[in-house]
Amino acid sequence: MQKDQQKLAELIRGKKVAFIGAGVSHKTLIKEFVELGAHVTLCDQKKSVEEFGDYAATIRELGIDLSLGEHYLDGFKGQDIIMRTPGFVGYFEKPLQDAMAAGTMVTSEVELFFDFCPCEIVAVTGSDGKTTTTTLISKFYEAAGRKVHLGGNIGAALLPMLPEVRPEDVAVVELSSFQLISMHQSPKIAVVTNVTPNHLDHHKDMQEYIDAKRNILLYQKQPCRAVLGYENEISRSMQKDCRGKQVWFTRLHETDNGAFLRENADVKQEAVDALADWYYASSYRVPMGTAAADEAIAGWLNQNTGGLLSQETREIRTEVDNLLRLYNTIYYKSSWRDAFESSQTKQDTFTAANGAKQKTEFMHRTESGSYRKGEGYTAAPRSLNYGRMVFVLPDEGVTPESLLQRQGLLTELAGDYNAAELVWSVPKFDVKSSTGLNEALRSLGVTDAFDGTKADFTPLTDNGAAVDSVMQAARVKIDEDGVEAAAYTEIVANDSAMMETPPTVEMELDRPFLFVIFDYNNVPLFVGTVNTVA
Repeated sequence: MQKDQQKLAELIRGKKVAFIGAGVSHKTLIKEFVELGAHVTLCDQKKSVEEFGDYAATIRELGIDLSLGEHYLDGFKGQDIIMRTPGFVGYFEKPLQDAMAAGTMVTSEVELFFDFCPCEIVAVTGSDGKTTTTTLISKFYEAAGRKVHLGGNIGAALLPMLPEVRPEDVAVVELSSFQLISMHQSPKIAVVTNVTPNHLDHHKDMQEYIDAKRNILLYQKQPCRAVLGYENEISRSMQKDCRGKQVWFTRLHETDNGAFLRENADVKQEAVDALADWYYASSYRVPMGTAAADEAIAGWLNQNTGGLLSQETREIRTEVDNLLRLYNTIYYKSSWRDAFESSQTKQDTFTAANGAKQKTEFMHRTESGSYRKGEGYTAAPRSLNYGRMVFVLPDEGVTPESLLQRQGLLTELAGDYNAAELVWSVPKFDVKSSTGLNEALRSLGVTDAFDGTKADFTPLTDNGAAVDSVMQAARVKIDEDGVEAAAYTEIVANDSAMMETPPTVEMELDRPFLFVIFDYNNVPLFVGTVNTVA
């Protein structure tokens, strides 16, 4: 008998244990508990032992006491342990609370498994998608050669598996709100898909349901990870409950990190592992200074930016002394919630920053919306299926660049807006930029990293290195259907050495303006200016 199984046996032996209900998992456990020396009472709403059907013979054979009928919860009195079932929803009701107040241990099959499981546990909860997610995770681990113990709300009882579980295995568990509501253990890796109103006929209110879900995170101990659904407001808010490394999953925008290392470079494996474990950066060894390396990096960037920046990636030229080229990418694509009608798109004139008159296509739409009048600008958002795009029209004589230099502008744009009837006249545009960031970083005080005599990259290599260049390329384009945007950042390190009547606001963007694309969490993903549409 394994050490963890011995501890469980010591907990059960000689104890008075009440089981609520005789579901599939409890039938197996009742037999095991009796064999471990527990005195078992079965509490069930059935009125007689005969109503248990074929299981009635087992009840008699094992000598199980019964507390049945309308007052079946009276069987809680005098018990040492009460085994709760997910089907019993009265966790906060008086009988169970009285038992706990009297010193009775209230637990469940899943909770005991968490208490005594010797291996890593990955657990998934959510209102939708948790069974599919749990199954997929188990398949990933199996494909990686790990022995997987799959169970929980997905169907199989886990505690009977305990004798087979080894420290090198992994348990993948689906957890419902009813299982989580009393849990005081959390898994090493926790996944919350989403949280929407569900089972409210069994929970006191929505907050009780949310609080139950939060238990998957609240008792994590480092090192641990939490994976949260970004698109759901409630699961996103659970970020504050995370105790260790936290990552998002989302369809709103795709991000990726890539580290390209010179193939013969003396680089510490610990650094490569940290890039993968903590920054989710895939690492590649390439022959720097060759066309093969240039093409490999460009291909990776094109794949992760939807091909929007292929013109920029064609210009990538690696050098033989490049030790590391680190890339971060973001790709965003979303339709307008209410598209512009192409029949309303008409040629008009845009006055560029240099005063040139440019003929281009303007999209038109009138709709109820919101705006804010700030100092030197008028701003109005248009809703996207995944976020929103805020257009900022500077007052006459004010430039977009001067607004961007204003401290707190993005905070203002993420704030409150007033109702308005919006008359849109928006040019279709496709803007891009490629900007070196060395001087900007130096102006912010990042200087030693560029100096080969001061830079400290010893976690990466003992041979000395310094940052050679940092740049960012970005592209944003809009049309009647929606928005598509992409960007990548490149870091190259070398060896070194009460409502009023809403006003009508005309957003006629026929002169230089700026825009901000916010995600659902008011995080600005893209900020740009349109000074020309030619």
